[in-house]
Amino acid sequence: MRKSMLKQEFSEFGIGEAEGLHKGYDRMQKILSQLNQLNAKPEDEDINLKFIRALPLSWSY
Repeated sequence: MRKSMLKQEFSEFGIGEAEGLHKGYDRMQKILSQLNQLNAKPEDEDINLKFIRALPLSWSY
């Protein structure tokens, strides 16, 4: 149950403009740490892509 909730949280992960890069990164690391404890950590490439895609579009300009 916990594993599926964390996987969903990772899947829906996003960073808001007001949250900032550091807080967003810390939040993702917390999710990944918990998934790792449950032997369910995603592949590194998936993690990197998820983080990049989670950044607000307004930061790309």
